[in-house]
Amino acid sequence: MVTITDSGQRGYLSRVVSFTPSGEARWRFPKDHAMDGWVNWGEISKDGSSFAFGTANYDKSKIENLEYNKNIYVLDGRDGTLLHSTVIDTAPHFGSVTMRNGPVWEEGGNYLSTITSDGRAFLFDKEGHILWQRTLAEPKEMNGTWFFAAGRDALFVPEGVLFDTINTFSRDNWQMPSPVIHPSSNSLFFFDLSGTFRWKYSTGGEIEALDAAKGVAALAVGRNVRNHDYKAHGAEALNLADGSLICRFHTAGPLQNIAISDDASLMAGIEVPAVTPEGSLLGAYRLHIWKIAEQS
Repeated sequence: MVTITDSGQRGYLSRVVSFTPSGEARWRFPKDHAMDGWVNWGEISKDGSSFAFGTANYDKSKIENLEYNKNIYVLDGRDGTLLHSTVIDTAPHFGSVTMRNGPVWEEGGNYLSTITSDGRAFLFDKEGHILWQRTLAEPKEMNGTWFFAAGRDALFVPEGVLFDTINTFSRDNWQMPSPVIHPSSNSLFFFDLSGTFRWKYSTGGEIEALDAAKGVAALAVGRNVRNHDYKAHGAEALNLADGSLICRFHTAGPLQNIAISDDASLMAGIEVPAVTPEGSLLGAYRLHIWKIAEQS
């Protein structure tokens, strides 16, 4: 929940609640109050023993005074007890650490991964210790302003871990379109679990969603806020072995979500309409299903 004081200062309040299948609350964290932070993502390990969530606090002036000022919290998934929490150091040229999505668990529950909005990728052990970190989108300075490609998703696959970045933003004003495109924007990066970089693949638009199965990564590609390349909209399937493009399917509007079948033979995507700067309407609300072996 977002709160705004009479003076216009923003604040954030959150609480995590676990429910039984019948809808009864099993536990709450914290037990008797709300956190002074924004919880925007959470994931439970496959065996249900650990629940991890990230926090976001966009008011940089207040972070040091917050009670819940850690970046990642890990709870016992059975009773909500706090197991441990982690602080991620602030990146150069930034005032805080935020995550759009993540953290996420590796299938065996031994590793936790995330990518921060400032373009850094992390791998943690299950106790929250950083095993390695990589800067995927180093901020670039132009005329006194820092521009960066924001990180969005982390996804474990048997071969390693995937991270993606989205559009280029100005550190000083996220709402204004950037006058440049960061060289690491709208890209997918693949590392093995030791932290060795394997490949990078760049798309023509924002990677809105990511899924993978059986050696294939599926991307939902949406809007590029800088060059408005509408031909980039659609679904792309990549070979995880080397990052090569298997096939691509165009949609008129941005593709907002994607899923891949367990045998990597099909992709399903959700297209949404969009309005161009000139006022034209592109696309519609559509569900698409594609055979990955086919080409558009």
